[in-house]
Amino acid sequence: MRESILNSQPNFRDLGGIRTKSGQKIKENRIFRSGSFGKLDENDLSVLKGLGIGNIVDLRTSEEIELLDTENHPKTIEYYNVAINAGNISKSLIPIFEKGEFGLIDSNVMNKIYFEVITTFKSELALVYRAILNADTGIIYHCSQGKDRTGIISALLLDFFDVERDYIYMDYLKSNELLKRQNEYYIQLIKENFSKQFNREVSDEEFAPVKSLFYVREENLKGVFDYIDSESLSANNYFRFELGLTEAELELLKSKYLE
Repeated sequence: MRESILNSQPNFRDLGGIRTKSGQKIKENRIFRSGSFGKLDENDLSVLKGLGIGNIVDLRTSEEIELLDTENHPKTIEYYNVAINAGNISKSLIPIFEKGEFGLIDSNVMNKIYFEVITTFKSELALVYRAILNADTGIIYHCSQGKDRTGIISALLLDFFDVERDYIYMDYLKSNELLKRQNEYYIQLIKENFSKQFNREVSDEEFAPVKSLFYVREENLKGVFDYIDSESLSANNYFRFELGLTEAELELLKSKYLE
């Protein structure tokens, strides 16, 4: 499992090199997962060019892109937007943050969002996996932070490739380590804005629901696998019967990316 190779995007990672239960290895420099690319510096743009990546799939909504940042990537890379707006979380959180009513954040919100991604956004997931299947060069898929929507897509793909579940969880939780510095910066910024607006410090108890949004938890991904195991029995069946990929497409996906 590699560290990020981009200074300005800490959660940019190559799925390559990960081994399956049978000992096969996912090809390197082909499938990349990441957070958004709005703040890439010139050095990172040069690194991306050197990787020979031809496609980027942005999972963010238009609201997120407008609120956070637009893409900043080499013009040689073809850009696709496949918006997954599970929970409409950006829009729903804005009034809560503006009023400082952090207690209104549902403690189970991320579990609900994960469930919505895999049950409501099946056509969007199919588009992402077909984009990976049809890519002739390296491909990146990303959301805002590269941890939730990106994490789900990565976990299901690794499960489809028959990677050990323990390793999939480890790869998923790696986002917490890679994003820690960035997360703590934004957490502190939110606390400072709260203090300026309400002329008092926010308590740890009040702020706990906010902090939980910045980090992934194993239980979130476990809910995804519980659904897959109970409803489809395997990621292969989920891709085939719920996302609508054909047997030929699934065979090609494996042959194309496993060595």
